[in-house]
Amino acid sequence: MSLKTNIRKLPTLSLHIPLSHRRFQNRAAAVYDMSIDCHDIETICHIHRLSESIILQDWKGNMNYLQTKLNFNNQKDIRKRFLKIMKEIEEDNIQPTLAAIANHIPFVYIEQAITEQDITNAYNRFLDDFNPKKINTIPSKHENLIQQQFDNGQPVLTPFEQHLLLEHLIHSISTKKLRKLILIEKCLLQYIQMIIQTNYSTLNSLSYLNRSWLKSFLHWAYPYMKALDLSWLKLEQI
Repeated sequence: MSLKTNIRKLPTLSLHIPLSHRRFQNRAAAVYDMSIDCHDIETICHIHRLSESIILQDWKGNMNYLQTKLNFNNQKDIRKRFLKIMKEIEEDNIQPTLAAIANHIPFVYIEQAITEQDITNAYNRFLDDFNPKKINTIPSKHENLIQQQFDNGQPVLTPFEQHLLLEHLIHSISTKKLRKLILIEKCLLQYIQMIIQTNYSTLNSLSYLNRSWLKSFLHWAYPYMKALDLSWLKLEQI
């Protein structure tokens, strides 16, 4: 099966894509680009407007995400998913990354099954890699992963999302005449919450902005806001 790179679209293998699969097309295209080493991950994040964590979860798996989609106590169901994916690929001509992601199995395991023309090793490897008894650091449902990433200084927004946030901040300062740091902080928090709700609806939203992140973002954004009167904004006091 010879496939050519097609950014933001999947190679066309089937004239009909099931309705249940269509919303996963952009995510599947991103994983496809990763699997053929089309670009580095930051470029792919920008092209597809997805976060690195979403692409990696679809490509290699993430226990927190998989636990919201699969019942690890029901191995028969997981095996049926592997078989269904292979059927969709081989008989229905569904693109492999799309079939995998729509059925919530990380593509790396389906890639192995395709290579071996058998699901046995890939299925057993998946169960071993994501055995809940072997993973001791699973956060409870009350923990906020997005908030933890912000607090730890990990990148959460894609470069595209960060520039959207900058544009929103410039517009808000210009039109709403924001002149207090607390108002800027509120403006940024509300817009980030909207991004998270839109693009990462399975995750909890932010409840506050980490001060270190806020200072870093404003230092990065400052040169882009030279046309605004920011004489009141003292970054060194944040």
